[in-house]
Amino acid sequence: MRRLKESGVIRVISAQLDAAAAGFPLQVYVTATLARHDPRRPPAGPPAAAPGPPLNHWTERPRCPPRRPACPVRGMRAPPAGLQAGMRIAVIGKGNIGGSLGSKWRAAGHDVVYGARDAAAPASPGETGPGGAPVLAVGDALKDADVVLLAVPGQVVPDVVREQGAALDGKIVIDAVNRIGAPEFDSRALVADAAPQARYVRAFNTLGWENFASPLPGANLFFAADPAARTVAEELISAVGLEPAFVGDPGATATVDALLPLWFALVKQNGGNRRVALRLVREG
Repeated sequence: MRRLKESGVIRVISAQLDAAAAGFPLQVYVTATLARHDPRRPPAGPPAAAPGPPLNHWTERPRCPPRRPACPVRGMRAPPAGLQAGMRIAVIGKGNIGGSLGSKWRAAGHDVVYGARDAAAPASPGETGPGGAPVLAVGDALKDADVVLLAVPGQVVPDVVREQGAALDGKIVIDAVNRIGAPEFDSRALVADAAPQARYVRAFNTLGWENFASPLPGANLFFAADPAARTVAEELISAVGLEPAFVGDPGATATVDALLPLWFALVKQNGGNRRVALRLVREG
């Protein structure tokens, strides 16, 4: 076949064989176009390709089985599917943490509202928070929310969760609060008691807010999440500009929290510079 092609007798020859990528046995299909040999004319080259996308032999040959979708690289998750920009996110608390994250998510196209926790001074009509998102009373902010971020001072979390338990139930609740000095550092048990159907995520509590407002290239954010909330958590971490690093389900919350003293130690050893982050390095 090769000699015939080199002599000009065979004009085009092509073969397709990709059993490893397809994942199942394949037959080899060979196509050859014969040209009449004329010694007075030089061998003709391959015909010019038609304009448009290149020929897809797998879809245009009816006898060939379809190719299976390519598998993701080992250790990497496939891109999230079915997520839409425009998730309704209620950010409870508009300080450094809540304001930084809310601004990033709003810039990414999500529908962000801030919840004002001070019932004695309800949000004024038309009031806006960081990034230009509206500020509402906590109960109003939680209405129709898909995701809730807890970013209030640790001492007020029990009251907020207890009062809004019914509104939190069934939603994805991201806990970014460190309850320093409390018997429990995180709010997982509080959320589970008040909203048993909530899908808990522990994230955004092991780095300073400066790393959310202006992330360092390649920095990871380690998080734990209910399996049903993992994809959304990864989407929101990525929207901030950090690389999500999944540690486990909510039972791994303590593992995530263990990174906080490490971060504080690194800040101290770097002269108080809070622009310090962690990065996961994988082989291959």
